[in-house]
Amino acid sequence: MKRVYKLISFLIFLLLTTPSYAQISNYTEDSFFEWLRPLSSSDIEESEDDSPEKKFVLGYMYQFGNGVEEDTKKAKKLYKSAAESGHVPSMVALGKMYKLNNNSLSSLEEAFAWFSKASREGSPHAWFELGLMYESGEGVFANSEKALMAYEKAAEGGIVEAHMKVGAFYQNGRGTEKNMRKAIEHYIKFQEEIKSEEAKQNVRKLLADIYLNIASEQKDEDKKLKWLRMAAQYGDMNAQIIVADAYRNGKGILQDYEKAIGWYEKAAEQGSAYAMENLGYIYSNGLIGEDADHSKAIAWYKQAAENGSAEAAWNIGNMYFNGYGIKKNIDEAKKWYDRSEVLSLHQANN
Repeated sequence: MKRVYKLISFLIFLLLTTPSYAQISNYTEDSFFEWLRPLSSSDIEESEDDSPEKKFVLGYMYQFGNGVEEDTKKAKKLYKSAAESGHVPSMVALGKMYKLNNNSLSSLEEAFAWFSKASREGSPHAWFELGLMYESGEGVFANSEKALMAYEKAAEGGIVEAHMKVGAFYQNGRGTEKNMRKAIEHYIKFQEEIKSEEAKQNVRKLLADIYLNIASEQKDEDKKLKWLRMAAQYGDMNAQIIVADAYRNGKGILQDYEKAIGWYEKAAEQGSAYAMENLGYIYSNGLIGEDADHSKAIAWYKQAAENGSAEAAWNIGNMYFNGYGIKKNIDEAKKWYDRSEVLSLHQANN
C-alpha cells in the first residue's frame, strides 16, 4: 500500500509539472526514475488512476525492464497513448523509440514528428533530438542553421550537452558566422555544469587549445601573453611554462618570481622537467626571499634529473662538489656529473 501511495504522490507531482516541462528538464533518466526501480507493474496497476503520467511510468518500466519483463511493444503502446493525450515526456520517449528503430525512413519520420510536437510544447530534450537529426540529416534534410537553432533552444532549457554542440557550431562557422566569443561562452558553460570529470578535463583542453590558437594570431606581445595566460589557466603545460618564463624574466610583464614559481609548479605537476629545473634554479640562487633555499633547490633538481634534465643533474653535481647547502661529497658529485653526461648523450640522440 505504501508503494501505491508513493506512486500516486509522484503522479500528482508529474501532473503539476508537465505543463512546464522545462522545470524538470535537468533530471536525468536515472535520477528521475531511480525510486521506481523496485516497483513492479502490479504495484502501479493496482491504482485506479489511468492518467497519461501513469502510462508514461509504465512505458518506461516496460521499455527498460525495470521491475517487469522488458516489452518494447507494450512500452511504445503506452507512450503513444499518453503522447496522444498531450503528455510531453511521452512524446519525447516515443520519438526516441522510433529513432532507435531507424531501419526505415518512416520510423525516422515518426520520430521527427513527435520531437517536433514536443518541442512546440517547450521540451528542451525534444529540441536536442531535433538538433541531432538536422545535423546528421537523419530522417530529414540536413540543415545546419536549423540544427544550431534547435541546440540553442535545448541549451536554454538546461540540456548541458547542447552547450558543446552550440560551441562547436560557432567555433567552426556551421549554420552561422564564426564567433569564437560565443563558442567559448558555451564551452565554459558546459565545463561548469557537466558532472563528469573526464568531460570537464576534455573541454578544459579544448579551451586551452582555442586560447593558444588565438595567442598565435596576435602580433601584439601584451595581447599574446593575455591569451597565453588564459590557456595556462585551463591547464596547457606549454602555456604555463611560457607565462612562468615571462614572469621570471620580466618579459612583457612586471618581473615576479612568486608568480613564476606558481606557474612552474603547475607545469611541474604535469611532468615538465624544464619547469622543475627552473624551480631548482630560482631556489638555489635565492631569487625569492633573503637567502637561497638549497634543500628545495636540490629536491627540484633531483625531480628534474629523474625526468631527463641533464642540466639539473650537472647542477646537483656542482652543489655536492662545492658543498652548496649540502655536505661536500666529491664522489657524489662525480656520480651526478656522469649522469648528466649520459642524459646529454641521450638528448642528443633523440
